[in-house]
Amino acid sequence: MAEIYNRIDTDMYFDKQSISPILEYVNSDIITDFENKSVIHGLTEIWLCRSGTGEMTIESVRRRVREGDFWVMNPYTLHSAYARQDETTEYLILGIRNVKFGIPDDLNKSWFTPTDNRLRTYIEFIYREAKKPEQNTPQILSKLLDLVLLETQRYFATDVIPYNKKESSKLTDSVASYIETHFNQQISIDELTKMFYCAKSTLIHSFKKARGVSIMEYAMQCRLKEAQLWLRKSDMSVSNIALNCGFSSMPYFYKYFSKNVGMSPTDYRKKFTENAEQND
Repeated sequence: MAEIYNRIDTDMYFDKQSISPILEYVNSDIITDFENKSVIHGLTEIWLCRSGTGEMTIESVRRRVREGDFWVMNPYTLHSAYARQDETTEYLILGIRNVKFGIPDDLNKSWFTPTDNRLRTYIEFIYREAKKPEQNTPQILSKLLDLVLLETQRYFATDVIPYNKKESSKLTDSVASYIETHFNQQISIDELTKMFYCAKSTLIHSFKKARGVSIMEYAMQCRLKEAQLWLRKSDMSVSNIALNCGFSSMPYFYKYFSKNVGMSPTDYRKKFTENAEQND
């Protein structure tokens, strides 16, 4: 099990103040019998399966991929890549700022296998140019990026839409959505910054400003809300509820619950059980 991740930053060849498309990076990701962690980026990515066969999970939908397949992911799309057992798969990935594609939510329509090699050739040229920059590299990368966008637009029969990377609300909404579906797992600020490709200070301050609470407190609120639901609707033991909702220990669960609800988990369940019996 291994992953060789080679990111080549290319944004220095573009005007960072421009609203035109900017090629932020080119990745060569080689995976052998390995599943990487789910990640989210604040920019559009175009993926090429360069060799081998593998699988991708995009927003909980898993799909097989093979050499020559292309797919597009708009900003803040949760995804992870896999190599199938005893297989090695290589992906080339372009990270592009300031644009997104007007593709529908149907993931099948964000996937295609071209009938010719033009798009693959352009992406291969971008990768080679980024690896060994020479005279006129900025102009060459800019022209190649334009060709990639035009070809991708043709395959999808859709528009390339301007996209403002400074939409911090989109970042905080995506982080909140991730927490709401993963609160029962261990969550750390460091892992979130890696997943969402953002600075730690930006993530902390923008989330607190948008949601009124810290990231970790938001996760605790989600755990508490789920625990209350299980206490009301199930006969599961209190200890199992605490564990399944992501609380690190029973003493801490009782302490946090009592502080925020005004009674212990046991008394909370008893109260709702008595109310239900009276209403029968």
